Amino acid sequence: MSTIKNDVVKKFNSMDWSKGIHRGEKETVEMKKLDTILTEENVPKKFDVLSIDVEGYEWEVLKNFDIKMWTPKIVIIELHDNNINYDLEWKDCNKIVQYFDKNGYRVVFKDFSNTVYIRNDCLQLKPEN
Repeated sequence: MSTIKNDVVKKFNSMDWSKGIHRGEKETVEMKKLDTILTEENVPKKFDVLSIDVEGYEWEVLKNFDIKMWTPKIVIIELHDNNINYDLEWKDCNKIVQYFDKNGYRVVFKDFSNTVYIRNDCLQLKPEN
């Protein structure tokens, strides 16, 4: 039950199944833009897979990410847009869904925690018989 958002901690502590699991421990980390990290690590453009799981700050990562420059083929992102326990995140989830749609990505898998997007030009359609 890790999160960065105080309102989500309060919600966790109000639900029977998660009450008391979040212990209130905090860790300070340096924040960098995703573009900066990829550049510093010499990641090539058009790489295959990007996985984003930043405990409720997924939209903060994506909103300034130049996906058209990097063009990963597949993006796996923690996205709770259909999980009623994470309704506090639905507004940002909607922004994420629109972001991928606008940038030419389509959902190929989804569960309660993760969504897998593939770049539209990477889809290989099977011919119908």
